[in-house]
Amino acid sequence: MLDSAKIVVTGSNGFLGRHLRRTIVAAFPGAHVIGWARDVDPSDPSSRAVNPSAENSVASALEEFQPDIIFHCAGTVSSPRWETLYAGNVSTTTGLLDGMVCSQSKAKVVVPGSAAEIGDVHSADLPISEEQLCRPSSPYGVSKVWQSTAIRFFTARGLPIVTGRLFNLIGQGISEHLSVGTFRKQIVAIHERKAGGPIRVGNLSAERDFLDVEDACAGLISLATHGRAGETYNICSGVPVSMHEILQRMIKSKGIDVEIEVDPARFRPNDQPRIYGSNSKIRQETGWTPAISLTDSIAGFLK
Repeated sequence: MLDSAKIVVTGSNGFLGRHLRRTIVAAFPGAHVIGWARDVDPSDPSSRAVNPSAENSVASALEEFQPDIIFHCAGTVSSPRWETLYAGNVSTTTGLLDGMVCSQSKAKVVVPGSAAEIGDVHSADLPISEEQLCRPSSPYGVSKVWQSTAIRFFTARGLPIVTGRLFNLIGQGISEHLSVGTFRKQIVAIHERKAGGPIRVGNLSAERDFLDVEDACAGLISLATHGRAGETYNICSGVPVSMHEILQRMIKSKGIDVEIEVDPARFRPNDQPRIYGSNSKIRQETGWTPAISLTDSIAGFLK
């Protein structure tokens, strides 16, 4: 299906958008793939300057290209400002979907969701299923719940939208505002100057569900071909790993000797002790399964 498809990746300059676009081009050489972003390289013929928040801009671009599939990766992961998170995660989504209604586009839309939507979860509710009640404990999580609510509205109007709820990703280019991004920045700096630590960290006892970004991309692609419209699918490893283990594996992979310094200022309020998901739904309905080990993922991350 994808090998001859016309495909749009929004947010194509971002962490996930760059990886996904590269993965699709490599796996489906017959596909016509273009990236949408607010700022693009004018010398790149496969990119278009499109503002996903602007209905008219989206409608015009859709009428020109007439895509079969849209991967909506545009978004904001970290900001202290509510209005920035709303603009990045909600306005970009409603602008895109309003543009589809206006242009009468029939493209299938795959939206990366986030486990941050879940927030507070009781241990009895683990692993997290797609039906788990969302009680977000961060502004980013709230913004993703708003996004999901908007998606339900447009799904009811007949748009074919499927959501892939991503858990914690590992991959080059990830935001340094996230824990693994912060670890990587400090470890690489220590390795390059051939000096000891310390590495400053927050809560290392928390356990999270980590997945290589390339596996996440493969999961999103599987939803484009097999995911049911209106459904949400967890894209996760299904295995909880402590932040302490992640950090130790990163240090070992880089072969450095460092001191670890716990900084209380880096602790997050309402930090859940253990979060991991069930990937049985996407495995059963699409055949997707994680293929990259945590060891290999960390090694590639630290190159």
